[in-house]
Amino acid sequence: MNAVAQVAAGMAAGIHLRVFVWETLLFRRPGVGRALVLYTCGFMVPAGIGLAVSDRLALSRPKGAGVVGAIAQLTPPARATRLPSSSSTSRGQPGDRLGPRVG
Repeated sequence: MNAVAQVAAGMAAGIHLRVFVWETLLFRRPGVGRALVLYTCGFMVPAGIGLAVSDRLALSRPKGAGVVGAIAQLTPPARATRLPSSSSTSRGQPGDRLGPRVG
């Protein structure tokens, strides 16, 4: 394996370890859950753009055949990153670990 492949594999392993910690250890914290959603949407949006460009250049199919796939890949994560957090109004006090206060 050459040096470039080793660096890429090391970066991929580091990213997977970080996401593992987010998902298993820190997921109950609202900020971490939001960061994880934004992180994954941050990859999905450029993938949708890549699909749209590929479709316009007719790289893998006839031009226009992949429009629906590009829209389906791009629209939900783009909207998710622009919508305000609905959980910000239902949070409890900063020290609360059990969730919002009732009553």
